[in-house]
Amino acid sequence: NDMSFNAIDEQLISCIANQVAVSMRYAIQMEEARKATRQKDALISYIRNMNANTNVPSLLFTLNKAAQELLEADRCTFYTINHEAKTLHLINTDAAIDIVLKLSQGIAGSVATTGRKINIPDCYQDSRFDPSFDKQTGYKTISMLVMPVFADVAAQRNKDNAIAVVQLINKNKGDSCFDLQDEEILSVLLRFVGPLIKNSSLFAKKKKRTEAALMSNLSKHQISRQPSKTFGKDLDAVVIEEDGEEEEEDEFKDDK
Repeated sequence: NDMSFNAIDEQLISCIANQVAVSMRYAIQMEEARKATRQKDALISYIRNMNANTNVPSLLFTLNKAAQELLEADRCTFYTINHEAKTLHLINTDAAIDIVLKLSQGIAGSVATTGRKINIPDCYQDSRFDPSFDKQTGYKTISMLVMPVFADVAAQRNKDNAIAVVQLINKNKGDSCFDLQDEEILSVLLRFVGPLIKNSSLFAKKKKRTEAALMSNLSKHQISRQPSKTFGKDLDAVVIEEDGEEEEEDEFKDDK
């Protein structure tokens, strides 16, 4: 059978290809719609869990799960900010771990200082990135999404200092970059995380430590009280002035 394909065959294949393209495009749109619905349902579920379990370990666990499922992040790190000491504190469920960074250190420090999000497709191309962690652990950081956490919406609107920073690392284990949709989803989550963290035991303990430090500083600078007799003459003068005022009032009454 030596017959070759002709113009009719080409037209037929072209029609089939167009139909396949339409079907594939429709399938992709349907899958994207289903994915968006799943993300919306999962987001609502995570927000409910956060409000139902407001202790710090539960909040961090829920935030980590949300970062993995909704944003496909390989890792999620949470830092609180001490603006007075100019430090970041890594919050971990393991109380034995206490990692403190300077505000001038790394991408998280930059976000904590400026209060603005940073989305980087390749961290090693950004001068703000600190590769020391990768060198110590052998982990390869590629993409990163870092966002500030505010106490509430009003604080964010008024451009108050952020109280914490959330750092997501390596979407799809570094094979993808975080996009605008990821930023929107994380922003929604953090609107709920901020007030919950602010009212949690984490900041209550921090407030007590701050108050204790202030009291300690006051005790170091106590005012030395002078004996009462030192002010005797001044007190007599005050009494005389008060008596004089009373006499003037009596004279005024007599004139009446």
